[in-house]
Amino acid sequence: MTAFYSTPVPIAYDYMPLHDPEVISPPSSLSAFNPDQHLCFQQPTATHTLDDLQFPTSVTSQTTSQVGITEPFPLFTSSAVKALRREIFQPEVLKECAWYPNPETCQLRGMAPKYGKFMYDAWTHPSTLSAISAAAGCDLEVIMDYEIGHTNIQMGPEGRGDIFNITLLADNPIPLKLSNSMEEDDLAKPIVHWHHDSYPFVCVVSLSAPLESQKGGETALKRQDGSILKVGSPGEGWAVILQGGLIEHVALRAFGYGERITMVTSFRPKDARVYDNSVLTTVRPISKLAELYEQWFRYRSEVLKKRCEQTKGKEVLEMKRWCEEQIMWLKRTMDEMVVYE
Repeated sequence: MTAFYSTPVPIAYDYMPLHDPEVISPPSSLSAFNPDQHLCFQQPTATHTLDDLQFPTSVTSQTTSQVGITEPFPLFTSSAVKALRREIFQPEVLKECAWYPNPETCQLRGMAPKYGKFMYDAWTHPSTLSAISAAAGCDLEVIMDYEIGHTNIQMGPEGRGDIFNITLLADNPIPLKLSNSMEEDDLAKPIVHWHHDSYPFVCVVSLSAPLESQKGGETALKRQDGSILKVGSPGEGWAVILQGGLIEHVALRAFGYGERITMVTSFRPKDARVYDNSVLTTVRPISKLAELYEQWFRYRSEVLKKRCEQTKGKEVLEMKRWCEEQIMWLKRTMDEMVVYE
C-alpha cells in the first residue's frame, strides 16, 4: 500500500483557540430536511484536475478521483441555507461548539446531530451524498459526525463581539465591515492559514450571499509549482469539492461590507479498501477531544471491520502484507489520539 499523501501540519493559529463564548437569543423553530425542497444540485460546469494542479503521475495514478477542486456548483437551496443558519446560531451551539483561533474568526464544530438535526440530515441524506459523490468523481461517505457542518465565520474588526451582529437568518443579513483596507494582502492575512486538511475530501458550502461591495473570500490552493489558484463562490448554497488532504489551501479574507460564513463537511472514499490518509493534526486544537477521539476510534474500527469482511481468497504472502497494512492502520489510529498532560 503506497502512502502518497503528505501528512498535514498544524494550522498556524495566531494564539491558542478560545472556547465558550457568550450566547445570543434563540432562533425560531427549525424545519425538517426535505431533499425535494432543500437540494438544488447541478453538476459542476468545470473541475481542476490533479493533473491541472501539476501533481506527478505517482500521485494521480493512485488516487480514487482525479478531481482536485471543482468550480462552484449549486447544492443547497435558499431555504436550506436559512435552516442551517438558524441551527449554527442557536445559543447552545455558540456556547458549546464555538472556538476562536484568531481575533476575527469563529469556528463552530461538533454540532450534529445533538444541536443540528437539520444539518445532520442534510449532509447524510442519500440524495446529498449522491450529489457530492457525483461532483467528486467517486463514492464518498461522511468521515464522522463530529466533522459534519464545521463552520467558519469571518467577523468584523470588533472581533468576538461582532458575532452578535450577525443575523440568524439569511434573508436580510446585517453587513459587517470585514476588513479595513481593500488593499490588504489577502494571502498574508487569511481567515484560515495555509494547511492540508486532516481528511481526504471536503465539501465547502457558502452560507452567505456576497454583496456588490464585497471582494475576496475565495478558497486559494497551491499548484505543485507554487502558483496560486483561487476559487470563489457566486452565492449562498453554492459548494466546491476539494481533495483537501492532498492539496495545500487557505480560506481567504473577505473585504468591504458583507459577511463570510462557510460550512465544511469532511469525507472519505466509501470503499474501505481504498487508502485513507486521515489524521487529526489540524482539528485537535479546536475540538473536544473526548468526543473527537471516541468517534475517530469508532470510524477507524468500522473501516477495519469492513476490510476484514472483504478479505477472501488471498495467498499466504498476500495475507501477511494485508495484516501489516492493518497494523499500520491501527498504529495511526492510536498515534492520532494524543493525550495531553
